[in-house]
Amino acid sequence: EGESSGQLWLLQGGPGGPGSDFAGFMESMHLLYPSLDLYAPDHRGTGYSARLGCPDQERDSSSSGFNITSGEWPACVESLKEQWGVDGLAQFSASNAARDLGETVELFKEPGKDLFIYGASYGTYWALRYMQLYPDQGAKMILDSICASGYCKLVEYDSNFNMVGKQFMDHCASDEFCRSKLGDDAWAFIGNMLDGVDSGSCAALSDAGLDRSFVRQVFGTLITSWFMRPYIAMMAYRLERCSSSDVDFLLEFLNMLFSDGDVSVQDKLFSTALNSNITFSELWGEGDVTQDDLKAIIDGAYVSPDAAWYMAGRYDMWPKYEKDEYYSLFADFSGPILMMNGTLDPQTTLEMALPMKDIYTAENQYFIEFPRLPHGVIFQTPDLQSTDMPCGLNVFFQYLDNPETAPDFNCVADIPAINWAGDALINKQLFGTEDVYEGTISPSRKSAIRREVALELERVRRLLRERNITLGSH
Repeated sequence: EGESSGQLWLLQGGPGGPGSDFAGFMESMHLLYPSLDLYAPDHRGTGYSARLGCPDQERDSSSSGFNITSGEWPACVESLKEQWGVDGLAQFSASNAARDLGETVELFKEPGKDLFIYGASYGTYWALRYMQLYPDQGAKMILDSICASGYCKLVEYDSNFNMVGKQFMDHCASDEFCRSKLGDDAWAFIGNMLDGVDSGSCAALSDAGLDRSFVRQVFGTLITSWFMRPYIAMMAYRLERCSSSDVDFLLEFLNMLFSDGDVSVQDKLFSTALNSNITFSELWGEGDVTQDDLKAIIDGAYVSPDAAWYMAGRYDMWPKYEKDEYYSLFADFSGPILMMNGTLDPQTTLEMALPMKDIYTAENQYFIEFPRLPHGVIFQTPDLQSTDMPCGLNVFFQYLDNPETAPDFNCVADIPAINWAGDALINKQLFGTEDVYEGTISPSRKSAIRREVALELERVRRLLRERNITLGSH
């Protein structure tokens, strides 16, 4: 359909996510920006690129189906060693994935046309390693939710979630509606509520499997979503009050989150083994942090996925590869870079990203903070009144149009405050009531919801599945 103006390569995060995770975005991009050729490569070890996996432990008929349990990991690790050998597993590294990218780009790039490379989350780590290895390939970089080598330490994952969870709940104090529900100190309210959950103050929900760990992990999943995170306040409010209506409402909400739990073909392209291989080898962090240390952190947390604690159980058994000479260093790169991070991103915190602001300061290198946004700026920015598209996408498209001109990012001032009541339309579609604090679940609620909300709900469900969080398992 006409002459191409250039290429956009999309690097998925995880680590472990396949390129096909971008399929829906690529369809939208083709409609919005048809002049760009789009590529979404699989990181080696994921998707259809020699996916690292453990067939016996990931069988549908195994103890937890596709998800690998802590009891299955020793056999899984031995299976990987048998399949690949320790030296073979070491080839599934960030640097080798960057070489794969660079060599593939070299085959497909066209002289005189733009070459854009977009990385999200761990995809930024992959992109930054590519910049070290191929600084002169002419790429114009886009780093969204930045995981920088030496700063992105997944041993701190659970504590980062709790930190951002507190920062998020601190916004409640400046909102009259939220204060009317949770008081002047929302964080203290959540702590008191969790103490009540511990003591069984809401017996009907305790009987249904809700304990402190479960609630904390659900909060640690909702916090990742612009649309879903206001429901943390709603859950805390209803858990504390625990009327029969509250119990019914919360159980219906949780059933919604945990429904449709079948693992899809797309889910099975993710590689938890590749995630472990790279995380333990170069993303874990320094120092002797034990699983008991991480247990103490989550026991004191109010918002946490408990992911670092869970992963630590297989840290010692993993055949880690040695960090190479590129670890914790950065490319001497003078080309255009657009760097974006949300200020309420629990996965790749603003503190992780800010060093990039001081490292890449050349002309046409831009670092933009997006207030109150969670992880994945171009996917999570809410609709605004002042522009015809969300702010993150607005800035992204400006950069694609002219990477040599600083984008106008005044739209960040118009990103709305946190809507603690929840979006009225979404509330109505999900629950059949606009008031998620005092209303009751309506059986006549709509079965069809806005596409972006349906996708976000499915993303949250997928996170819950990946983290082995199940209703009634605690």
